[in-house]
Amino acid sequence: MLRVERITVNDLPQLAELYDQLVKEKTNRDRTKEIFIEMNKRDDYYLLGAKTEKNLLIGSIMGILCMDLLKQGNPFMVMENLIVDSKWQGKGAGKLLLAEIETIARKQNCIFIQFCSSSYRKEAHRFYEACGYDLNEVHGFRKFFQPRMEGTAQHS
Repeated sequence: MLRVERITVNDLPQLAELYDQLVKEKTNRDRTKEIFIEMNKRDDYYLLGAKTEKNLLIGSIMGILCMDLLKQGNPFMVMENLIVDSKWQGKGAGKLLLAEIETIARKQNCIFIQFCSSSYRKEAHRFYEACGYDLNEVHGFRKFFQPRMEGTAQHS
């Protein structure tokens, strides 16, 4: 039996392992904890995890509420970092995570959920479509920037 609940600081080592699968590189565990502490202070961030009966974190999703001046000021939600451990895919964890983030979005009166998925992730796209998301409705664009490194001086 799987359950979905908010991620806690104690879940972060397992979450970092999931993120390693998602981005195919090692997640900075110390930095993850620092960021989590900051995110956890905000009411507009929802970081959820799917857990087994033995408290094993097998999946995660993040939703961020965004205010909007259009559509009578109703908010929308940006969804990011949906990941289910490769050994657990196809067993319902992804659907549970999506259902819970959708429940939160509805309770917050969101008008939609939006997210990006890399074009090569065809299997993920089939999953999203099966869950009611329309792949053809919009095109996602990203522009990456070089992040500032903590503790380094920035020159203008």
